[in-house]
Amino acid sequence: MGSSRPQDLYPQLGELTTQLRDLTDGLALMRARCETWDTAELRVDPGSAWSTDETLAAVLGDLAGAEEALRSARGRLEGAWAALGRLATD
Repeated sequence: MGSSRPQDLYPQLGELTTQLRDLTDGLALMRARCETWDTAELRVDPGSAWSTDETLAAVLGDLAGAEEALRSARGRLEGAWAALGRLATD
């Protein structure tokens, strides 16, 4: 793999940052939609030891954790993108 100049990587990192932002926003919308579900209308597999409420809580908790992780990664990536924008080579 050849070396790359900062100014060559800047647009790629910007594109990656945008993609991560879109994924994060999409996940937030998905979690919000799940929060509106009526547990009276849901069911779990008959063999499950978990109740409907427990299962939905697990779904929402895992989605919230994933969203938090993506938001953290997004912040780090945006920081790297901004820092990369200050670098250049001739």
